[in-house]
Amino acid sequence: MLKFLESVNETEYYPVYTALFTGMRRSELLAIRRSDGDLDLGVISINRSIHHLADKSFVFQPPKTAKSRR
Repeated sequence: MLKFLESVNETEYYPVYTALFTGMRRSELLAIRRSDGDLDLGVISINRSIHHLADKSFVFQPPKTAKSRR
C-alpha cells in the first residue's frame, strides 16, 4: 500500500487515495482542518465531523463515540 501511495504522491488524486486507505468516514474527511494534521509525523487526528441539516446548513460536531475520536 505504501508503494502505491508513493507512486501517486505527485498526482492531483493523492488526497483521495489517502482518504480511501485511512478508513475515514466522509463526514470526518470533510471536517479536517489544517491543525488536525502533522505532516512531519504523517498523522491526522479525527476530532470532529460535519453534518448536513434539513435547512441546508452545516454543523460541526464531535464524533459520536469515544472510539471514533482517533
